[in-house]
Amino acid sequence: MWHLRAPWDAVSAAALHGRRIREAGGPGRWTLFRDSLAAAFAWNVSPRVFHALRLWDSATGLSAETVVQDAEIGIHQMIANRGLDVGRVADKARFAELCTSHDLPVVRTLAVLRGADTDLRTVLPAAPVFFKPLEGSQGEGAQRWLFDPGDERWVRKGRRLDRGELLSSIHAFRRGRGFLVQECLVNHPELESLSGPTLSSLRIMTRVSDDGAVSVACVVLKVGRQGAEVDNRHAGGIVCAVDPATGRVGAGLSSTRFGAITAHPDSGAELEGRVLIVHRDAMAVATRAHATLPDLPRTVGWDIAVTPEGPVIIEANSMWGAGIVQWALQGPVPLQLIEPYLR
Repeated sequence: MWHLRAPWDAVSAAALHGRRIREAGGPGRWTLFRDSLAAAFAWNVSPRVFHALRLWDSATGLSAETVVQDAEIGIHQMIANRGLDVGRVADKARFAELCTSHDLPVVRTLAVLRGADTDLRTVLPAAPVFFKPLEGSQGEGAQRWLFDPGDERWVRKGRRLDRGELLSSIHAFRRGRGFLVQECLVNHPELESLSGPTLSSLRIMTRVSDDGAVSVACVVLKVGRQGAEVDNRHAGGIVCAVDPATGRVGAGLSSTRFGAITAHPDSGAELEGRVLIVHRDAMAVATRAHATLPDLPRTVGWDIAVTPEGPVIIEANSMWGAGIVQWALQGPVPLQLIEPYLR
């Protein structure tokens, strides 16, 4: 049905981004409109994806013919995942219990809020806490509350609440929806130099081969913006490819900035060319988790934070989406991630 609004999306995107693209040496508004609309009807690529992935720029290595949209890969994933209990991965509380039972490092759950009668008074620590929906995605609905020990209040976006006020605020916000209360993780110094206290993470894509061996298909660094509560690209986060073998970070892309990002716009820290070391331990955790946890899909996207104490699994994505992979790689989805769905 998105094809019905494709002409309007093509006009809107060309009007919004056209001047900056032209100043950067790209095509003019008319060409952008024409090419994005042609990609929509010839290759099933929406104008929004056309601009988000910078398909007008041949330097990215992407073309409309090779782009895979989230909805396209999602259909194949749903078919391939039939018979699997993917709900225990989608439900963050169940997934955390599963990881704990298999001795895997996972972010600590303080409370699971289901229904309207959960009492948080006995489980809310005098420390920073993180709230997120049990089955949310893309960081939607997440809240990070820092703790000021001076007056024993939790602080978020200018609000300072005592325990009772915070509990009332959380219950009113969730409106009976299932929520998870977790500890706030802290960045490893190697990542803290990029985004400060805003948690950054690694999206590690793993695949199980026919012989049962688990391998890493690609690694994506997700870097949050200053003051942000999540590092998701939909919240303005920056995504960069990381070479699994060397740890070298490539230039990033963001939904709120034009062009390739070579340095963090807030901290000024170098992104492109930076060499990570912490990704090695994170890859080891992801491959061990995929090999250990039972009845998982052939491909999984693992979100892993790297803390001063080591890697910690945040969540796993059985429906991992192609957009973030193509954004980070600025190229096609690796064949080893697509191949299991082509049989």
